[in-house]
Amino acid sequence: MRRETFINGNFYHIYNRGVDKRKIFLDERDHARFLIALYLFNDVSLHDYDLTKLDLRGLASYSDKRIRLVDIIQWCQMPNHYHLLLRQLIENGISMFMQRVGTSFSMYFNKKHERSGRFFEGPFKAKFVEKDEYFSHLSTYIPLNAVDLYWPDWKDKGIPSKNLQLVKNRLSYYRWSSFKEYFTKKDVLPNFLSKDGFYGIFGGSNKDYEKLIDHYLLQGLPQKHKSELLIYEAKPRSSKPRSSKTS
Repeated sequence: MRRETFINGNFYHIYNRGVDKRKIFLDERDHARFLIALYLFNDVSLHDYDLTKLDLRGLASYSDKRIRLVDIIQWCQMPNHYHLLLRQLIENGISMFMQRVGTSFSMYFNKKHERSGRFFEGPFKAKFVEKDEYFSHLSTYIPLNAVDLYWPDWKDKGIPSKNLQLVKNRLSYYRWSSFKEYFTKKDVLPNFLSKDGFYGIFGGSNKDYEKLIDHYLLQGLPQKHKSELLIYEAKPRSSKPRSSKTS
């Protein structure tokens, strides 16, 4: 049983990885199946979906039928882990949402790949996003996680300026993060992301957000956040509801 209390209106960094750091996404279908779960299980009502018959293109008809448990602000799926930035909308929404997603995907993966036993490293990890600075940092770090696939040492050294546009172009074609949904005209799913929730806290324009993205890519990951983001033992904590105003 989880000990932390998630508060409606607050933002949380949610993340987990495969047991023994094993890959949890082995192919495109695995990625798509996790995304379908994120989409369909973000609903107060628990429907009896036959997920084996659904694909990403077939989900548009479900967009107006859901009462969401959480706002999904940012997301990224990597070979052996995932990151989410969520805002809880309904009491116990995050716990309910993540339990559904985790159980559904674990069962799918074990059946498809003929394995048994524990799938994730443990219960999902959660960290309360207390400050607007950390919110902006996560909103940059999470979609940029996929840069590891193209430029593995970017967090320490940054990207050479001559390669900046190349890396951003590659991120725009990476299907499994929120980057392209903020910086291209292609949404992965209808009404999946809460962009208004992001900009309401960020307090700037899309151009301002792109400048922040460029800064992180060129400079690398700030030292003060490395211990919080690169280790999976962060301790969640409860809090009072935060304001949507920037400081």
